[in-house]
Amino acid sequence: MMLNIKKNKKGIEAGGFNIIIGIIILLISAGVILFVILGSASKVGGKTNIETCRGSNVAVVATRQQILTESLSSPRICSTITLDSEVPTKTYKEEYEHDNKAAAYEVSDMIKNCWYMWLEGSNGDVFPREWGGRAIGNGCFVCYIFNIKEGALDYEYLTGVMNKRVYSAVDTSNGCADFGGGFLKPTCGSDEKETSSKKTNSGDKCCIKKDYMDECGNKGGICSTNSEGDYYFEYDKWRCPGGKTCYVKEQITYMGYLEKGSRGGYLDSRVTESPVTESPVTESPVTESPAVGGISINNPIAITFHSYGREDDQTFIRISSLENAQKEENLLGWFGKDDCLRK
Repeated sequence: MMLNIKKNKKGIEAGGFNIIIGIIILLISAGVILFVILGSASKVGGKTNIETCRGSNVAVVATRQQILTESLSSPRICSTITLDSEVPTKTYKEEYEHDNKAAAYEVSDMIKNCWYMWLEGSNGDVFPREWGGRAIGNGCFVCYIFNIKEGALDYEYLTGVMNKRVYSAVDTSNGCADFGGGFLKPTCGSDEKETSSKKTNSGDKCCIKKDYMDECGNKGGICSTNSEGDYYFEYDKWRCPGGKTCYVKEQITYMGYLEKGSRGGYLDSRVTESPVTESPVTESPVTESPAVGGISINNPIAITFHSYGREDDQTFIRISSLENAQKEENLLGWFGKDDCLRK
């Protein structure tokens, strides 16, 4: 009997050891897979990187525990996205005629993505704390690094784009069409046609635009070459026919998305404007040929997220040189190289 107990004990110990080894192998394998995924994502524009970073930040905030001087949580999986090509890159240059407009739209997308990855600045303690209360990385993270074509971006023009470009629009339709959109009316307009619907009331018709490509019009916007009246804001997520632009009136702009977080937010910069070398920007800067002024900062350029760990402080996105991003002032007023996290 004693011999059997000893054998069983050894078996249990061996089994437990095997389980531990298996868990270690599983964790290493998961780490390798994540490393490959994030490495690939950063090279193809970072879509996977963006979602993975946001998801891991949600987990970090939900699982954080303070044990003595150590802040413990689930691992954060965020990587700095480095663009190999000069901004504006090929995709944006093909979509927008002028380099200044293409660069402004590309940079505004980076700013929007950085804000999204870090939970719209909603948590004041998103960065773990070191001894003495100092935030790791001094409360900032480098989201993007890129080089920009000389004279391709004017900062004033960039902020104009962000104040006019729509992050999300309100669908004001009745949603009566099977594929979305459509308005319930007694009579369809001259540019509309009736479509079958399960949502029509007695005497009403479900009206959609005759051009099936006019998704914008079917959801309450207008397709035009210029803004018209209250339809002032551009929205690029609803289709328009014939190369026209979708304009909406009920919306949240890119700048509004940045400013309306639960802690508030804003766009900050460490830039110097260079002289305008062509005709000045017109009254409609987003749709007209922009001036070639430019952000006069040393390449490479960084877009960084900042949150200093105090709930009453605002949080923000900054555009600056990478050199500037790596010399951020920390909570104690010290300066140091690589203080802004970069991975």
